[in-house]
Amino acid sequence: MLQAERPVAEAKDLLARNRAALSGVEIDFIELSAAAARAELERRAEEARQRAEQEAAHARALQTSLEETQSAKTEADSAAKRASTARGEAEKLIQFMTFDLNFKLQKIGKLELLKDVNIRVEEYYKVFGGENEEIDSLRRRAASLHNRGDILRGQGDLAGATKQEKTEGAEPIDGIWLRRV
Repeated sequence: MLQAERPVAEAKDLLARNRAALSGVEIDFIELSAAAARAELERRAEEARQRAEQEAAHARALQTSLEETQSAKTEADSAAKRASTARGEAEKLIQFMTFDLNFKLQKIGKLELLKDVNIRVEEYYKVFGGENEEIDSLRRRAASLHNRGDILRGQGDLAGATKQEKTEGAEPIDGIWLRRV
């Protein structure tokens, strides 16, 4: 009466309706099959629970990683902003040294101090200058190079001053070197 290929649910239904008509072997077969099916379902449920736990652990790890990445980005953005602010303040200082202080030191004849200031300005631009310099920064750099020529001229090195003027891109007009700044 019971066929082996029939599903366990049909067999359990058959057992419930026709228990008296089934032999002990058929009853045992149905009950053992049902127990085996229950065990298989429990095994699959446990595997699914374990997979869900693993996926939850992965999700927590990804969330932690995302939070750490966001925190690192926030720190990097903050550092970039501080660096940009510092660069802006350094440029203001360069502006002061290249123009205001330069004028004051020239006026009182302190060429040696002026030379030291100018060397530091040029070193700054060697380190921080580049292809993406802003126009104001380029103007300060050019003024620094011009200041070098002025210092050389003030020290009596006319040949060095003329060479410096040529190096910075000046052109002679009627024998007078004019800067392109």
